[in-house]
Amino acid sequence: MLKPAGGLVGACCSGGVTGAGAGRETSPSAAAAALAAEQVENRGVVLAITRGEGPARGEWVVVTRERTLGKGPYAGLPATMHVTFARVLRLGSAWRVAEWAPQS
Repeated sequence: MLKPAGGLVGACCSGGVTGAGAGRETSPSAAAAALAAEQVENRGVVLAITRGEGPARGEWVVVTRERTLGKGPYAGLPATMHVTFARVLRLGSAWRVAEWAPQS
């Protein structure tokens, strides 16, 4: 089951960073402040998208290659592959990303 991500995903990629420091849990606002201080930015391309079938109908799997840029511990990270489960809703002639659940 997908978990709600809240809102639209406007770019192809979403950050997978969970906080400032490996193994440490931080609040969303503290994590956002840490990422802003390190000027973290993800850039990437969509490599593949496939639609779920059967019980996974309405779900999509999105594979991206992303590179994280920034200062400090985020400087010089290699590009990595990411798998994300998504659920979309049709709104007239447009589509809305209703859920975005990164898996890696």
